[in-house]
Amino acid sequence: MKRKFILLTILIGVALISFVTMAQRPNMPQGGAPGGMPGGGPGGGQGRMFGAMAVTQAAPIENSWAQLCFEIGIEGDTMANAMELYKQAWEKRKEVIKKAESSSGDREAMQGLRTESEKIYTDLKAKLKDVLSSDQMTKLNYWEKKNQEQAQSRRPQQQPANR
Repeated sequence: MKRKFILLTILIGVALISFVTMAQRPNMPQGGAPGGMPGGGPGGGQGRMFGAMAVTQAAPIENSWAQLCFEIGIEGDTMANAMELYKQAWEKRKEVIKKAESSSGDREAMQGLRTESEKIYTDLKAKLKDVLSSDQMTKLNYWEKKNQEQAQSRRPQQQPANR
């Protein structure tokens, strides 16, 4: 009987603590952050993170490198030369990500950084033409096209406004 009383007391205590903790939280609208936006509203800490994520998505350096190494298969000098190009692009994109993280969530600034990131990836692909065989480049381009199609199919389609 004493065990049941202790167990019941502990369970009531945990429930009470949970209730009090939940009551202390600010109201979180759908979206998980104050203001109803996933990033906590304009200029919020996570808003900067989403800007960095947009820059990363504009230049899929990691995914491209993985595809090249593991699916297409490069070796020896080709791998060493490609690695150097990817490293240079990585460093350039890292600077763009820093800018995105330090920006205040300004939409125009983020678009400019995304464009800058896209240019880094375009330049990388142009340099890869001198390193990869035409077959390897064709396979990389095919992967990129397929990857873009998948990304577009995951985006929600905008519905026309009914007025």
